[in-house]
Order: sequence, then structure tokens, then C-alpha cells
Amino acid sequence: MRSHETNFEYEIVAVVDNEANIHTVHDLRGAKLCHPGYGLGNHWTEVLANYFESTLISKSCNPEISLTEDRISASAKYFGPSCKAGPWVPDPKQDRILKDRYPSLCQLCYDSYRCDIGDKHWGRRGALYCLTNGVGNVAWARLDDVRSHFGLTGLPAQANPTEYSYLCADGHLQPITAERPCVWVAKPWPVIAARRSHAAQIQNLVAGLNHNEPNSWQNALLSLLENYHIEIVTLDNVIPIDDYLDQATAFQSAYSFPECNPPRSIVYCTTSIIQHVKCSWLQEASQVYGVEPNIQCIRSESLDSCMDDIKYKAADVVLVDHEHRIRAQRDYNLVPILYEFSQDMHERYAVIAVVHKDSKFKTFADLEYAKACLPSYEGPTHLSVQETIVNITQRMTTLQSYFHRDSCTWHPNAHRTCPDTYRGDEGALRCLAEGGEVAFLSSAIYKNYTVGNITAKWVRDTRHKSFRVL
Repeated sequence: MRSHETNFEYEIVAVVDNEANIHTVHDLRGAKLCHPGYGLGNHWTEVLANYFESTLISKSCNPEISLTEDRISASAKYFGPSCKAGPWVPDPKQDRILKDRYPSLCQLCYDSYRCDIGDKHWGRRGALYCLTNGVGNVAWARLDDVRSHFGLTGLPAQANPTEYSYLCADGHLQPITAERPCVWVAKPWPVIAARRSHAAQIQNLVAGLNHNEPNSWQNALLSLLENYHIEIVTLDNVIPIDDYLDQATAFQSAYSFPECNPPRSIVYCTTSIIQHVKCSWLQEASQVYGVEPNIQCIRSESLDSCMDDIKYKAADVVLVDHEHRIRAQRDYNLVPILYEFSQDMHERYAVIAVVHKDSKFKTFADLEYAKACLPSYEGPTHLSVQETIVNITQRMTTLQSYFHRDSCTWHPNAHRTCPDTYRGDEGALRCLAEGGEVAFLSSAIYKNYTVGNITAKWVRDTRHKSFRVL
């Protein structure tokens, strides 16, 4: 799927100043590097951005620093004053620490302290201006940008092409005007992949897609495939994906540089088949985007086993839902690193209180000593109700002392042992239907109940008109 008439989405070259006394790749040590930097979005992947340095510089594999800092440190030691503007890492505080620690990689930037997006020497053309303004010795740049910069595409030249050369990976130089410049690495166009048995049929279908009929399924499918206007070019022969990728110079090898020994990885502990499949997909996607360290997926029999593995450093990460977060932090000394949050109120976990339609309860304050039904112990509902009680009573009171002794609060030392059928949001509603006086549960579950989406046997004896939200 192409947006312009070239065989590859882009190709990347190394351009040197002829007066820099750089004749082979061995002369690059101590050279002044002009790099497009980071934060360019889809125009510049992390792996291809780092390919030049990864080819030239061996990893030090210092166990005392992260893999990202190891790479940055190695570049700072290998090159002289350089410019690699943009976010080196996503976290702004850590980004600032690294830039203060390795200032030489920002020294050639127009604003050497900020060294950030928008710098005059940042971006696809910024690296070339860094080179041709007499600041740097070598630039890592896209071939199409190089041709435009030196006036080889009909645009005014920004510098004299005779004063610069392509530096080839095999150690020789080529003039900027060369018809077939030596490319270090190329990025292939996105493709539509299909099972071999259906490839020809899919190819014919896709070739006929267009936007001629706005309300057609063809237009809808094409809109899903593209995020900008593209031209779909059919291959003369259907070929395996690896063969297609091999046509792009060094693209496959860009993702296969040797790792440190022993390899460092983030061990993600999964508790189900679907979790493990998602983790494996995340592992592959992270490698494509150059995320370090690698993700390693392991399977365990239960959430407790995973949390125990992390506690004793046999694993690093596990997905814990809100029902088990408190226990994970208290019993296993785990800490949250990411959480999911929806900006849409209808997609959040909102806790409501549901009572019988003819009950005497009018406000939350009336619920003291009522028979309460909760989904779990120490889950979001429990914590929400606990906080509400404290706000109303202005004192710290446990749920089991505030509500009736026969309530289902799921406290380990509760007076009543409730049946497992009362666990969860739907279980709390069933608890209300079978003798409880108030149920605290997710608004989404109650909505499912009122519209008839819950079809369990116990529901047949009740109707949503029997309840009301307090």
C-alpha cells in the first residue's frame, strides 16, 4: 500500500562532509553526528533510527544501567559532539536525567539544553541542516530528504552536492548525484497479508477497492486499511512475507542484533490461555517497535502463583484486576505501574446501591445495620462503600460493624459465611433478591439486569421493577 511511486516507503543513507576526512566507516569514531532524533511518529521507527549506531557500536551490556541507557552511553563514547534531539525515553524526568548525564549527544543541537522536538537540528530535514550548516560531519537521513535538500528533485538546493558524499556500509564513498546511492537500510511498504490458499482471491478483491461509492462496503474496507490516501499495487506473483521483507535492504537484520548475555527481559506472568496469547502478541509488537528490554511470557496456574513469583523475583509483571489490587500490594508487596482508565463515564466502574422497591431506605445514612450484599472483600465496591461510611459518620468504621452481622461483606472473620453464588456484581444482586436489604454493585451489571441481559435461573423469579437505585 503506497503513498508515492517508489519501491520502498523510505530508504536511509549516511551523508558525510567531504572535508571531514571520513573515507570509511572506521573513520567515524569521534565524528560529529547529526541525527533526526526521536518523536517523529510514523515517519521514523525506533529500530531504524538506531540502526546506524547499532551497526557501528557494540553493546557494553553494563548490568548497572538500563539497556536504553547502555545504548545512549555507547553512542556518547563513540561519537564526538552530536545532535539527537527529541524524547530519548517517554518519561520527561528520566529524559532530563539522561540528557544531563550524556550532554555530548545534544551539543550540536541549536538549543543544547532542551535538545527536544522542534529544535532547528531536529527532524528529517533538521539533521541535514545540522550537517550542511558546517556543524556536523555525518548525517543519518532519509534518501528522499537528501535528494530534496541538495536540489536533485527540482527544489532549490540548500547546499552544494559536490561538497558531500554518501558513506556506504561496505566502506567506500559515492557522490550525492549517484543514480543508485548505497542504502544502509530500507523500510518496506505496508502490505495486506493473507493465508496462502486465499492469497490470489484476496489480491483480486483488494485490487478492486475504491472510494467511488461512499456507502459501499468496498469504501468502508478501504477506509479501515488506510490512514492516508494510498495506492494499492498488486504484486506480479504472490510471495511469502519473508521474501517480500528481504527485498528491503537490511530491514530484517535491523531486528536481529545480538542481545546481551545473559539476555535481559521483562518476565510477564499470565494466568490463562487468552492472557498468554495477548502477551505473545505484545512481545512480537514490542520487538517491531524496538522496545527494550524484550518481553518474555510465562504461564502460571493461578494469580497467587504469579504474584508469588514476582515477590520472589522469578517474574516481573502480572495483570491484577481491581478486586485483587489491595491484596497484591499488602500480601505480596507489589506496586502498580500502569492502570486502565476510561474518560467515558459510561465505561467506568461506577458503584451504585440497589434496594427493594418498597424498602424503607431513602438515603445512605439509613443503611446502618441493614443486610448488605457486596461483590467481594477489598475490591473497588468495598473501598467505595467504606469511604462513604467514613464521610457520613466522620469516623473509621468497618463494614461488618456498620451493617447487619448477617451481611455478605466477605471479610475473612465475618459472622456469616455466604455462598459463592453471591460473589461478584451479579452475585450481589442475587444476594439482594434472596434475602438481602441492599446490594452494592457495578451500574453496568444492574443495567444488564434491567434490560434482560442476565438470564440466570434465579432471575426468573424477580423483575427489575422489584428494585430501585438508592
